[in-house]
Amino acid sequence: VVRVVEGPAYKIAAIELTGIEGRLFAKLNRLAEPYVGKPLNVANMRALPGELLKALHERGYFDAAVEVLSGQPEDVLTQSDVVVELAVHTGVMYRITEVRVSGNEDLPESFVAKRFERLLEKPYDPVEINKIYREFIQTGIYDTMEVNPVPLGDGLMAVEVVVEEAEFRNLGFFGGFGSFDGAILGTSYTNRNLFGYGREFRSHLEWNSRGIQGKIDYLDRWFLDSRWRFGIQLFTGSRDLPGYEKWQIGILSTLSYPLTEHSTVSLYGGFTHVSLTENSFVDVDIGPEDYQVQLFGASYSWDHQGDLETRGHGYIFEASLDYATSALVGDVSFVRGQMRLAHYWQLPKNTELRLGIRGGAMQPLGDQDVIPVDLRFFSGGSRTVRSFPERELGPEDARHHPTGGEFFTTFNAEYSIPLRDSFLFAIFADAGNLLGSIDEISLDEMHYAAGVGLRYDLPVGPLRMDYGFNLNRSKGEPKGSFHIGFGFAF
Repeated sequence: VVRVVEGPAYKIAAIELTGIEGRLFAKLNRLAEPYVGKPLNVANMRALPGELLKALHERGYFDAAVEVLSGQPEDVLTQSDVVVELAVHTGVMYRITEVRVSGNEDLPESFVAKRFERLLEKPYDPVEINKIYREFIQTGIYDTMEVNPVPLGDGLMAVEVVVEEAEFRNLGFFGGFGSFDGAILGTSYTNRNLFGYGREFRSHLEWNSRGIQGKIDYLDRWFLDSRWRFGIQLFTGSRDLPGYEKWQIGILSTLSYPLTEHSTVSLYGGFTHVSLTENSFVDVDIGPEDYQVQLFGASYSWDHQGDLETRGHGYIFEASLDYATSALVGDVSFVRGQMRLAHYWQLPKNTELRLGIRGGAMQPLGDQDVIPVDLRFFSGGSRTVRSFPERELGPEDARHHPTGGEFFTTFNAEYSIPLRDSFLFAIFADAGNLLGSIDEISLDEMHYAAGVGLRYDLPVGPLRMDYGFNLNRSKGEPKGSFHIGFGFAF
């Protein structure tokens, strides 16, 4: 005969922390809160101090200790609701005095060590360490990288970095089809360790039914061993567009700086020579047909798209302002501004809602009355209002060739539903306008679309097929339009 006396069930009623204050107290208190209301048992009373101790170690307090002052399960307890008191002894915060690198073969150890130099003689900060780690992984230079803190005693620490280099050189070939470009073929070559200094070189050559384009990119992610990022691009090619054909050659350089983990500011400047080799427009002024553009600008981005997987929603904001001047070697003068804002939500049953808004305006300057047709805004297509073919929303000439405009807006909404494997079904609604002159700036002449689409998820983005219906069709406009595209619409 076994007699069972249940007695009271002891639980953690509150947790009191002593020995710390400020932000560190707030952090550890948040980690302790989930234990309130849990049973007072040996497992929880081991896990709670262990979790706090782990958090202290991650912040550089490697000599820390967490002592249970009251509330141990084996104590003689008089009440079922128990207040647990913990004394936190942080000890000294370790500061980084040394960076040790191993595993490099082609790149020197100093290539990695220089990135960590800004942390030397500062308290160990896992957040800053993680930022540098992500910078390296995003370059593709290393297949793996491990960053481990090594306490040396007396409050000193070494950061040990173990790397495994990736293949620096890649030759690739690609092909595809787009509803506007038709058949697509191309090749690319990448060297992520140009001259053995970790600089990146890329070349890209693409042929499609509308022409051939080529470009060469050089990128230095740590310009002059700083956090500035410098890139330069040479490009050329010909393209057959509705109403005209063009050939261009140019250069664009960019200097960008990460203000925070998610925000970046960029300065850029470039020069382009454009020649319209064919022109079939009638009854419209399309501006000069052979001209040079000297352009300077700045942009800002605030990118939280990566939050979608971890927090259930993400967003991105981008804005840019360009200035073209004819003061030196340019032939045209104008100012142009653009803005983009998109927000994404992960909803129940793995469905996703995406909302976006974009807009832009440009203004001719000086004696310039007409901006060249190739520099104007265009709308319609797989990334704007999807009830129109590419570039065909807005002003046109007597032959129905799109002539572009100086002001546009685009509003998008899309809801996607998983089907099976990597396929998704999407429903969407779009709205937007394109006005020929900045003097007409308004939300008049809006065009509205609704439609359905099919997505196939790939590691680098979705393959998209969409059909958009024209909801306020005017005479001469299409009933709808079919699009094949790659990547997110907005």
